[in-house]
Amino acid sequence: MTFASIRTLSRAVAGALLVTALAGGSALAQSCNAPSGIPAIPDGATASEVELQAARDEVLAYFERSREYRKCLETRLPQCPAGFLIDEDGDAATGKFDRCVETLRQSGGKEAEETYEAVVADYNKDVEVRQDLAAEFQKARNAFNARN
Repeated sequence: MTFASIRTLSRAVAGALLVTALAGGSALAQSCNAPSGIPAIPDGATASEVELQAARDEVLAYFERSREYRKCLETRLPQCPAGFLIDEDGDAATGKFDRCVETLRQSGGKEAEETYEAVVADYNKDVEVRQDLAAEFQKARNAFNARN
């Protein structure tokens, strides 16, 4: 094979991959998986400081996976501005979220509305898990501090 034929073959393969990606882009964007492996929080009344620190590290790692999940959820609504669910700091991006809602209302369409409702439900479920996990860790930390 000559260099030119390899280059032509490479371009053909790259083109085919691009077409496949564009055609399946919406399907890829739809496959957001909620973070798995919710950390177990030790009993703060009996846990060692090392155990509590390890749990803290696991919680922070889970929160990072959660953030990536929420970024993925955003891709399900390409009509909305980037960062409409979370901003760069991982906080709720209320202004962008409101603009997203308005854009979807103007564009209409049942599919957009159903996707929006699914994204919001998934996002809210993720937030609830994060809040519960943070509260459970804080409770363990308070129990640990109370005995030391």
